[in-house]
Amino acid sequence: MRTPYEAGFKTKLCKRLNIINRCSDISYYRNCLIHNAGKTNNGFNKKIHFYKNHSSNLFFSKDLIENFINDYLKLFDILRDKIIKNTEFKQKTRIEQLRQLWSDCFDSPILVFDDYWEIDEDRDLIIDVKYPDCERGLSSGEKVYLSIWRHQYYDAIKTEEFLICSVDVKIIYKIYKGLSDVKFYYMYQQSRDL
Repeated sequence: MRTPYEAGFKTKLCKRLNIINRCSDISYYRNCLIHNAGKTNNGFNKKIHFYKNHSSNLFFSKDLIENFINDYLKLFDILRDKIIKNTEFKQKTRIEQLRQLWSDCFDSPILVFDDYWEIDEDRDLIIDVKYPDCERGLSSGEKVYLSIWRHQYYDAIKTEEFLICSVDVKIIYKIYKGLSDVKFYYMYQQSRDL
């Protein structure tokens, strides 16, 4: 026996699929109108589920156009709701993006983002580097990754020397890509501008 949640989920899913199929029908209907001179072809009624036509000439009216528009509006509502609920589509501040990148790169309890950076939340900037005492307990790999972050922030801070075989190149790529995406290398200059 399905729970009310499962039944509601299935009903909602069926409605979504129904709208998607209706919009697919509209697309096929439109293609026959435009590219087939308003005539149906042999496979028309096999491919169409909601807007079937039993004549060789396609039916076209104001009411049909309104139905098409309403179906698309329902699809747009579904898409809007999905986008609003999905936090990946929400605009994150640069500091939020950097915190996420940091947690993706470091899993050590002594590598807490706010312990290593002076942050101005109002300006959405890192304004300085911190050097906590716990940094002495980092592994050699963690020291390399941290030095890359710091060097990208302020190029006078040297990167730790390392052998490429001693680090995870995927993490290094992730760091460079993530820092580049938020224009991290400009933060030092931006923090000095005011």
